[in-house]
Amino acid sequence: MRETFFTDGRDLFDPTGQKVVLRGINKMSVWDDKDPVGDAYFAEIRKTQANSVRIVWTITKDLKPEDAQTDLDTLDALITNARKNQLIRMIELHDATGDLDRLPKLVDYWVQPKVVDLIPKHRAYLLVNIGNDAGRFGVVV
Repeated sequence: MRETFFTDGRDLFDPTGQKVVLRGINKMSVWDDKDPVGDAYFAEIRKTQANSVRIVWTITKDLKPEDAQTDLDTLDALITNARKNQLIRMIELHDATGDLDRLPKLVDYWVQPKVVDLIPKHRAYLLVNIGNDAGRFGVVV
């Protein structure tokens, strides 16, 4: 038995080798001031029979590059609380949605030492979406 989720081709498998079909909900966690670490809403999401949650995250809270970065302790708590509710976590950065030119900034975020240190802690049940729809809406015809 493996310790983490794994892929084979296009399929995702749990550590026991069972194929996983993600059934989940997007949660705009980074902008939720009422329940910033998901103490309440992850339990509610789990009640829907979801097995996953896509946690929307950003480098800066208001998406302006010159502002302060979001708090990694909050991201850590979000991931931890989603796991407590038996949800597969997918973290996605939202900063480059529709803007392919910003994708390198997202890569820079994921490889900074503090983020690199956080990922292994949750590795067994964490999916990382490097950038949400980067460039997808950037073409005008």
